[in-house]
Amino acid sequence: MPFRGNAASLESLYISICAKSVTALTKHRVFTPASHPRLNSVKIRLKHRLLSTHFDSDDECMRFILGIGPDAAVRNIYSIDPEQSLATALPPFYDCVCIQVPELPNTEICFWDAVELVKSLPILSDLHTLNLSMGPIPAGTTLNKLPEYVLSNYASISRRFRCWRLSTGKRSCYQEAARCALLMALICPSLDLVIPSFDMREPFVAEMERLIVSKGFNQYKQRLQRLLGDM
Repeated sequence: MPFRGNAASLESLYISICAKSVTALTKHRVFTPASHPRLNSVKIRLKHRLLSTHFDSDDECMRFILGIGPDAAVRNIYSIDPEQSLATALPPFYDCVCIQVPELPNTEICFWDAVELVKSLPILSDLHTLNLSMGPIPAGTTLNKLPEYVLSNYASISRRFRCWRLSTGKRSCYQEAARCALLMALICPSLDLVIPSFDMREPFVAEMERLIVSKGFNQYKQRLQRLLGDM
């Protein structure tokens, strides 16, 4: 009903959606790409496990939502089940080049998954995930050689990614999280703000300070100091 007025004037939308609402919206053709030409920002919350028999997958739901305004920047995604891994949850998003701010506070993520996520979302600016781990180190590489390795293989994967917020989880490890943040900053020139959970702020910052002057990172010290500016 709210969209039966002047749909052409709609510029921003925040929608919490489930299978039942998708079915109704599709039936009544409330949203079509041509009906909202000024839409430039969409915030989405997908509800899990609600009438799933009426809708096949989140993948289809995402395609429906993005059809509202193909050129709009999707600012928020709240769709990952706490029990779901990034590997199984995110592949449908990889075609969604307009996602700008994914909110995944309950999703565990390793550094290499984060790299793939940043590469896959070209207008990504902000990211919120559960505290992250390093993940497997490439064969023939040591921790001290990781900065050189990521720069050689992933240099400048994004010039828009600027802020990474980390939530604390049961298996959080601030040492690995600090290392991952520094590595990401090397390959994302605009990343200058990493926000750890309050309860791990002090050890996280201390670990970053230690790593910046350690073997492997010390040659990039000036470049990485920006991450400590607002901490």
